[in-house]
Amino acid sequence: MLNAALLTILSITLLLATTGAHTRVYRRRNEVGVVNLCDANVRIRCQSVLSDKRDVFLGPHQQLRYRFLDTEGGNRHFWCDAYGLFGFWENFDVYGRSAPSRRNITWFLKPDGLYMDSPQNQVARWNWVFPPMETYAED
Repeated sequence: MLNAALLTILSITLLLATTGAHTRVYRRRNEVGVVNLCDANVRIRCQSVLSDKRDVFLGPHQQLRYRFLDTEGGNRHFWCDAYGLFGFWENFDVYGRSAPSRRNITWFLKPDGLYMDSPQNQVARWNWVFPPMETYAED
């Protein structure tokens, strides 16, 4: 009787240990970069369903990098909004259709569009018209 109870407890423990090993969630590190190649300031806000990186202001030719973990296996819904002077705004899904399925991606903002991983690989077009930097007032 004692051996049967001990065998049952041992079997249940072994079953729980083996199923737990297969259901473990592995979180991958991701890195997203945004580079402002415009001659004007931009406000960038990147976020996912669970995290919000808040507003970051980038001057001309400045960049930022965000590091975050996948929230679930394969779930990398992460997007950025870009706001500029004179009514310019744009948003983009960081890991959308244009992006490959790898973890680290750098996006380049230029006056004529959005570029991925190099300033020559255009994935979206727009026309952001702003006056030359020399015409801005200085404090």
